[in-house]
Amino acid sequence: MRIRYEYHPSPRGKGVLVLAHGLGLTLEEWDWILPCLNDEYHILRYDLRGHGQSEAGSDPFSFDRLGKDLLDLVDYLEIPEFHFIGDSLGGKIGVYMALSHPTRIRSLVLNTVPSYIPPFVRPIVLNHFKGLLSTGSMESLAEEVIPRLCYPVTEKKETKLSAMISSTTPDSYAASLRLLMESLPMERLKQFPAPSLSLWGEFDPYIPHSIASVFFSDLLPGSRFLLVPNASHAIFLDQPHTVARWIKQFIGRPHKPAQPKPSENEWFEQVRARMTGIIDYCQHTFTSVNVINVELMTTFRVFVNGEEVSKGWNQRNAKRLFIYLLFHRTVTREQLCDAFWGWLDLKNARNHLRVSLNHLKKMLSSDDSGEVPFLMIDREQVSLKGTIDCDLQKWMKRLQRAADEKDIQIKKKVCEGFLDQVGHSFLPGLYDDWILDLKGQIEGQLVSLLCSVTDQLKQEGSRSQAMSLLKKARRIFEDNEELLKQAT
Repeated sequence: MRIRYEYHPSPRGKGVLVLAHGLGLTLEEWDWILPCLNDEYHILRYDLRGHGQSEAGSDPFSFDRLGKDLLDLVDYLEIPEFHFIGDSLGGKIGVYMALSHPTRIRSLVLNTVPSYIPPFVRPIVLNHFKGLLSTGSMESLAEEVIPRLCYPVTEKKETKLSAMISSTTPDSYAASLRLLMESLPMERLKQFPAPSLSLWGEFDPYIPHSIASVFFSDLLPGSRFLLVPNASHAIFLDQPHTVARWIKQFIGRPHKPAQPKPSENEWFEQVRARMTGIIDYCQHTFTSVNVINVELMTTFRVFVNGEEVSKGWNQRNAKRLFIYLLFHRTVTREQLCDAFWGWLDLKNARNHLRVSLNHLKKMLSSDDSGEVPFLMIDREQVSLKGTIDCDLQKWMKRLQRAADEKDIQIKKKVCEGFLDQVGHSFLPGLYDDWILDLKGQIEGQLVSLLCSVTDQLKQEGSRSQAMSLLKKARRIFEDNEELLKQAT
């Protein structure tokens, strides 16, 4: 399998730096920092598997596989040991490499590499990016992430980032993102073998640096945590000179600081033990938060605390009942009886409801205890509680905000985003009267927004853009009369 790499020898040759880029990027991420490091160090940079000009191969993406790619490369170039610098996904490869081959890596410099990803966060992130990648193109994703990756945003940075992102396929990006969402092996991190420097952009929008300082540097015995000022996630583009200076200082300093005598620092050890306990508490809190993630727009999938609930939905009206509660968070038992068993007498309807609710409770149980923090049932009412993230409900809010928006380009992006997310099918397999009414309301909102956008595009002389947008919409709402009028 072909892996693209570049080796840049240095006249001074203090050692070798291996540079592994971030998710969706390429070795060109290092263009601006490379001259600042290459004056003292040999540089090896490469495209990760499935990125840039490196092939994706036939093996499933895993850290073992990506680590083996790096190991094969340094062995081929006869590099026995090296300093490792990695960004996000590339950084996690370095961590796994250091844990599995500690004698090869002399130090680690990591940009935005959290050790712990709360399980309820993963499906939220994965579902969002799944929507961006659903078109089969990287264009929608690039438009969303580029303004967040760098600070300040400049045309030069946009051009560079766009070229890198466009060279990665949606499939490779999705597989790599799933890896990035994995937590690092926490227990093994406590015996981390290499000195490490964790860097974080001051304005990184994805993971606040306040959380990063807890969930990375404090877990590593020999680590340092530095906040890069006036930088977002792409610190190697935003502040290459500052970051290069810090890296050189870190690599060049002694990595065995003197330890204070315990007898002189009992108060300090007590305080440190208390503060370390806070980290454990935070991890427990994050892990125990109960979250339901729901995909509804083009398919039906439910995740409880990151674990998919895939069985039982076609039994006991579970799917219909759950979706009803999703949009009617607190209802009376009579309302449910009328909605689902209106043809039965009240006693029989109540019996059916009891059986269905018990079935749904078992499905949504987040652990073996059988307790369901999401479903609150008493003699009169049934409520769906807790943190619930639903793709359709989020898009309904976006459409509402877009209706009040004055910027036509923002309206257009919302319309395109909705249509790209839906594809060719909207709320398939759902035929209850109330949800058909809801579908009609959403269609009306979207069509009104589309008409507003296409009218203005035509007025501005961009008829081709208007027609392209209408063509997408008619694939989903083919019988809508308003769209037919707009298309003529």
